[in-house]
Amino acid sequence: MINISNPVSHLKGVGAETTEALRDMGIITVGDLLHYLPYRYEDYRLKDLEEVAQDERVTVEGVIHSTPSLMYYGKKKTRLTFKLLVGRYLVSVVFFNQHYLKSKFALGQQVTISGKWDRNRQTITATTYKERNDQQQQEFEPVYSTKGSVTVKGLRKFIQLAFSQYGQGIRDNLPAYLLQKYRLLPKKDALRAMHFPNGAEDMKQARRRMAYEELLLFQLKMQALRKVQREGALG
Repeated sequence: MINISNPVSHLKGVGAETTEALRDMGIITVGDLLHYLPYRYEDYRLKDLEEVAQDERVTVEGVIHSTPSLMYYGKKKTRLTFKLLVGRYLVSVVFFNQHYLKSKFALGQQVTISGKWDRNRQTITATTYKERNDQQQQEFEPVYSTKGSVTVKGLRKFIQLAFSQYGQGIRDNLPAYLLQKYRLLPKKDALRAMHFPNGAEDMKQARRRMAYEELLLFQLKMQALRKVQREGALG
């Protein structure tokens, strides 16, 4: 029987060092890992720059319209810039301290860029990019609180391992009639959508399910506490 209460060390691909690092984050069992939810999401949906506010994070797709230029300043600091034609906008794209990306970009190349939009300067201070023929990127990418040697990327990998090896062991703690009455996702589907959402609606329904469960469990605990207090008063 698949048991998510097994320690994370039982996951294939997770060594002793990683197990200890996860323990420092309060993740002891596979179940703990599956229930370690993101605290926010990066939004990679394409947006029209006309609708993007100053300093808002944005993802756009365009064609490189100038030869990428790399400048060095200070001891280890670099600035990589090029022009990107995004619809009717010709904007500047800037990557700081990522000089190794220069060889990735070429005039006429179509790329997807994510970063902070400076409307006044018509500039995107970029953090990530994707080539046109890359695999499709998720619209929403989860961001987790991490500690020590554990990175967000690494944590995503461990959670994926947990789903592939122990996903069938996730049991629903809500009765079927409640799931049907309130049209709630099953626990396994909700957890998967929280970690790997297929879109805004998928993520919305997952959050709705988890919020309902949290509220219901809180109410049950409060009822149990009041019962103990009443019995104590009568005794």
